[in-house]
Amino acid sequence: MMIQLLTPQLFITCTNMGGGKTISEHQQHEPVRIVPHPRTLRKAREQVKHMVIDGTSSRRIRHYLHRWVAWWVNTSETWQYQELLQWFIDVCWPVHVFDYATGLYQLHINKLRTETFSLVGVAA
Repeated sequence: MMIQLLTPQLFITCTNMGGGKTISEHQQHEPVRIVPHPRTLRKAREQVKHMVIDGTSSRRIRHYLHRWVAWWVNTSETWQYQELLQWFIDVCWPVHVFDYATGLYQLHINKLRTETFSLVGVAA
């Protein structure tokens, strides 16, 4: 026999074995995984697309995309730079937007490799 008591702040499950566990003790504590809303990715994709159409320099487009990714990474505190950039790449249908995003992704990978190699050189 199981009785469930509901109080304003606490949900308790009592079994016939005695005692009870709070609902938080029943739940497994796994990190919450959130993904960017499709509208967030679409707005950034459209912004890059319009920057290309308007003839904005490649450097400014990459800089905009980098700032956009960095802002969301800092704001969410759960997303990683590469992860968010990959989500963006996955929704890039226009080839020119895809090219800028993959270029920025490759620059980020190269930067990580350079930092890793410099750390290895310092440790040796």
